[in-house]
Amino acid sequence: MIITLVPALTADALDSVALRSRAEKAPRIGTAHLFRAMADGAEVGLVVLDIYERACCAILYELFLCSPRRNGGIGNKVLAAVERHVMASGWTCLEVWPRTLDRSNRSDAQLIGWYGRHGYVPAEAGSERLRKRLGPA
Repeated sequence: MIITLVPALTADALDSVALRSRAEKAPRIGTAHLFRAMADGAEVGLVVLDIYERACCAILYELFLCSPRRNGGIGNKVLAAVERHVMASGWTCLEVWPRTLDRSNRSDAQLIGWYGRHGYVPAEAGSERLRKRLGPA
């Protein structure tokens, strides 16, 4: 399964009611970008990235999957697609502040562990932000 990120100009561009609801809560700043995560022509998730030219890293505000798609490995593929998109956009790192949106499904500690398994480490000592260097070391 190949995941593609398709830009969404507004929350109305999303098919899923759950994803549209999440997108409506996304930051309303000019540097925030919404994406539909698509697999085999079907919408599987929402990605919100902050691409600010003067920042040292792109910021992943949100990676939210449609409920039936959770816990089946698709999040790994969406995150990999996000990382590829960020690298293709010229960034060498990605930061995230891991906060679970569905505590019945996963705790913050589990989410931090998930990002850790994908190579994310604290951005600085004592920081809640996680960072991953992208591309060749």
